[in-house]
Amino acid sequence: MADRPLDADELDRLRESFDGWLNDLTGPDSAVLETGRDGADPSRWYVRVAGEERDYVAIWFILGQRHLRFEAWFLPPPRQGMESLMRFLMELNGRLWGLHFGVGDEEAIFVRGERPSRGLDAGAVDEVIGLVVATVERYFRAALSHGTW
Repeated sequence: MADRPLDADELDRLRESFDGWLNDLTGPDSAVLETGRDGADPSRWYVRVAGEERDYVAIWFILGQRHLRFEAWFLPPPRQGMESLMRFLMELNGRLWGLHFGVGDEEAIFVRGERPSRGLDAGAVDEVIGLVVATVERYFRAALSHGTW
């Protein structure tokens, strides 16, 4: 069965692999500034990537038995213009592949997505990082024009 959850040993091996994949992303010529693991949760990591429209994009990864979930903070809630911003983001959601905009803690806007845990490899993780960073970079300035902060 393709969607069978990873057992404990498979999940442990995938965590070890994930550590290695993230460590391989850093270096003097890399846009990846920093990677790390949440000390309280062995299945949570972060990656900070240098940006152009924003100083950096921080992506959190949460590895589960069935899915790798990921999210990046995009914008705080606007003081004015939430309806316009939401309309803009929902229209974008219809054009995006592999991720979406959503509302999170304290009404902040996040970019989120997930991939199956089974079959993950370094290339898939690199693809997710590129997809999130490209989405933030492409739509950040346009989103700012839909509200007052």
